[in-house]
Amino acid sequence: MADPIDGNQGFSFTKLHIVTGEVLPSNVEEFGCVKDNITGLVWENKVKPTLNALSKYHKLHDSRASYLWHDPNTNTNGGDAAESISETSCNTVTGDTAGFVEAVNEEALCGFSDWRIPRVEEFRSIIDYSIRDTHFFNPALDTLYFPFSAVTLHRWSSQTNIEEPDRAFGFHLHEGLSQSHSKRCDSSNINSYHNGVMLVRDGL
Repeated sequence: MADPIDGNQGFSFTKLHIVTGEVLPSNVEEFGCVKDNITGLVWENKVKPTLNALSKYHKLHDSRASYLWHDPNTNTNGGDAAESISETSCNTVTGDTAGFVEAVNEEALCGFSDWRIPRVEEFRSIIDYSIRDTHFFNPALDTLYFPFSAVTLHRWSSQTNIEEPDRAFGFHLHEGLSQSHSKRCDSSNINSYHNGVMLVRDGL
């Protein structure tokens, strides 16, 4: 019988130190990253939202933060970079995805500076489909390792919808499905999504 100490249903995760990336015990509550021991991918750990986050770290990794999809790289943006936070009139988001990636890489979260936006299939690799929730309440994730993922269940992927370049795929952590979302902020459009971001990097 599989030992569930590092994950359920055959998953295996390891918590990593915020600054050094050192391996931590599974029962610690303060950790910066999660290594998936099956795929080797390392994931950013979001932190509990607070009304008065005093530290730069807690502000940057706040689990409730939402972002515009923005990618200025013509090799990866599918033909539409969308708006940066400085170009938009939207005031309901924390920033844009490109700026967030840059900030986390400058911070060197867990000692790494090669963080990026995940692809859809990378999100799927951490989803436990045995606990998927179609009612938008709980993430289909092991919350011992992803404790505040329920705060923002929709996350941006890096992938543009090639049939509609002004849209990118968001991933729904509660049911393990992707959906095409508008890249731009539009307060009059109920289908305009301002998703959260959970970064990933290639394995150790």
